[in-house]
Amino acid sequence: MPMYVSYVLPAVGLLAAEQRRRAEPLQVVVTEPQLRRILEVTGYTSVFVMHMSLDDALLETGRLQAQRARPL
Repeated sequence: MPMYVSYVLPAVGLLAAEQRRRAEPLQVVVTEPQLRRILEVTGYTSVFVMHMSLDDALLETGRLQAQRARPL
């Protein structure tokens, strides 16, 4: 896991820098539990709005309509 952390934290630093430039919270999709845990431990879960999937993020932000699935 330490190697994983060494790759992730610089990228998270870039996301944090982008967040400081924005007025609205940055929406971040995190699908891997290890990465979510790293973000929790480092406190970044309070900086970003975290989502488990892209569809979840799009639904929550109103960019995806709930009527996606249609019967054939």
